[in-house]
Amino acid sequence: MEWESYFYKRILDRGYDYYLDGCVEDLCITSNRIKAVVYGTHPYHVEIKLNGNRIIGMSCDCPYALDGHNCKHMAAVLYDWERNATYPVIDNSKLVKEASEEDVRLFLVQVLDDNPSLVETFKQYTQNEFSLDTMIDDLEGVCNSYSDGYHYIDYEFSCDFCEYFEDAVFKWFDLLKEKKQYSLAFKFLLKAYDMLDKLDIDDNEGETYDLSFSIKLLFCKWVVIIRLFTMFRAHCISISHFFWRQNCHFYKF
Repeated sequence: MEWESYFYKRILDRGYDYYLDGCVEDLCITSNRIKAVVYGTHPYHVEIKLNGNRIIGMSCDCPYALDGHNCKHMAAVLYDWERNATYPVIDNSKLVKEASEEDVRLFLVQVLDDNPSLVETFKQYTQNEFSLDTMIDDLEGVCNSYSDGYHYIDYEFSCDFCEYFEDAVFKWFDLLKEKKQYSLAFKFLLKAYDMLDKLDIDDNEGETYDLSFSIKLLFCKWVVIIRLFTMFRAHCISISHFFWRQNCHFYKF
């Protein structure tokens, strides 16, 4: 099926990134329909209608698609559909388990050599050392790539900037969350939002607002989680103190 012509190249590239990152889930394929959920800033529901080998309709509930455009989420689903139609599903964990330790090490070295941007992430992940400055430098690198040096990003680059800035934020946040670096994750989100707020972005398609809202929503959810965790820990300490006092009282007699 020839479907790439339905998308702008930058949309195709972003959709391919989403596909490679495993953002497409719940893929359901029938003779006349493809459905899936694409997880990015929010979970977005994609439906693609088919007539034989021809696409006759596509829909997604993201803001960009609701404005009448073919979006990266649709492209990601089509890439995933194409892969499923061409290649069988591979169990990656089984594949790694069956490889020798030497093969895994050689492959990892090659991947890091070919993708220098992954080196810092790998160091942070394996060494359990997290530097807020390193993470902010990563975000500033994205900003500098699209701004004119005066914190201004032109309309032509605003969509790509928002996409890459969002990817960088969630890359670090997910890593901090996985490593249980809750306090640092909280500070990182504050810095990321403050950095975005200081930029002057020429944007009339809502990408900036959507990105800003996503960071704020993530921040608010994290505040609730931290509060619940703090309350739970305080409750456990209170229970421990109660039983400790009860035991002291018991041994007195």
